Amino acid sequence: MVAGLMLVGISACSNDSDGLLSSESVEVSRSSELVTKTIDLGTTPGQLQTKLEAEMSDVSTLQKLILTGEFNEADVNYWLNNLKHLVEFDLSGATPKHTENVYYSSDYIGSAQFADNEIGYSLFRGMTNLKTIVFSNTATKISDYVCYDCTSLSSVTIPNGITEIGYYAFYNTSLESVSIPSSVTFLNSSVFTNNLKLKNVELLANVIGIPSSMFLNCQKLETITLSSSITEVGDWAFENCYALKDYTPFSNITKINYGAFHASGLESVDLSNVTDFSNAGWAFRLCESLKSVILPSNLTETLPSYMFWGCTSLNSINFPVGMEKIGDGVLGACGFTELTIPSTVKKIGYDSFRGNASLTKVTLSEGLEEIDSYGFLDTSITEISIPSTVTKIGYGAFQNSKLITLTIPATVREIGGSLIDNCSDLRALIWNSEEVL
Repeated sequence: MVAGLMLVGISACSNDSDGLLSSESVEVSRSSELVTKTIDLGTTPGQLQTKLEAEMSDVSTLQKLILTGEFNEADVNYWLNNLKHLVEFDLSGATPKHTENVYYSSDYIGSAQFADNEIGYSLFRGMTNLKTIVFSNTATKISDYVCYDCTSLSSVTIPNGITEIGYYAFYNTSLESVSIPSSVTFLNSSVFTNNLKLKNVELLANVIGIPSSMFLNCQKLETITLSSSITEVGDWAFENCYALKDYTPFSNITKINYGAFHASGLESVDLSNVTDFSNAGWAFRLCESLKSVILPSNLTETLPSYMFWGCTSLNSINFPVGMEKIGDGVLGACGFTELTIPSTVKKIGYDSFRGNASLTKVTLSEGLEEIDSYGFLDTSITEISIPSTVTKIGYGAFQNSKLITLTIPATVREIGGSLIDNCSDLRALIWNSEEVL
């Protein structure tokens, strides 16, 4: 009987313990709820301070503000300078209303105003505790620097109806995913620059191109969904996007601009539908994971300078039949081991294959007329025969290479200095069918 009572006692104690834990969990849950206030400004903007301080003796404890009605520059001035501790800000039911001769400012901006229905310049700039913002449902514009340096911002709701997003609007936030609605018809540059946690983007904006530096230094960006209207990628748009391994929307892209994917994580690119490479210099420079490139089969223009320079894993590329020149530095410091240059290529540009340390074999076709300076500098080629159509070889074209045999035809009338400097393995130099070394 005593043993039975002891067991009952232990069981009861266990139940009490569970009860205490449950109670403590409720208290923890309650304490984690944000201190929230809803303030309705009605049709009298400029009253946020008066109304909020009438309800709270210490506004520094406020964590979530739900604002409805019309707000103006005076209200913005108040929250920028007195509510920096806010964690959540819901303006879905609020309407920006401009008031003449009323301004807002903070440590980060000069005096500013905004237009009706505009999420104005630097409206939340420097509010480093903000984690969530829901923008006004009536707003049509998100202006420059709106959430600049909101370093804790991890959630933002951009409503349908927004038609424009400004320069550096979400610079240096903690957003992990974002959706830009189809109502947006204008995007300024650098909107998401330096968003180090951004992983997923749904860019449904009805725009022609991705603006310059749009996702610059978004190092964790993995996936991006684009509107079919987007046909152009701007300067530095995806620079340093190391996690971006695959960029499937290439099928719609017809123009790529300077440094667009510089130092990104792309592993392969199909540029078959690109028609404009005129400003594509450095576009894929230092993409060290890039292994293969498909160029348009009808490409005749020269690829811009240093377009694929430093793509150390790149060992597969198609040279289109009509290409007449391999541009300066285009394929320098890449990972090729063998190359065959087609007969349509008349010039190999400055630095074209410089630094291809693994390159051991190059086949040059009849039709080639010029090899520019440093064309094959610092490669591992051991033997090369210059076609009879070549008339000029530039300075240091084969310097620091592993050449054992070099054959130069009589057609070559101009040879730059230091052609074979530091080619310590060279055993035979044949010029005009005569061995001169």
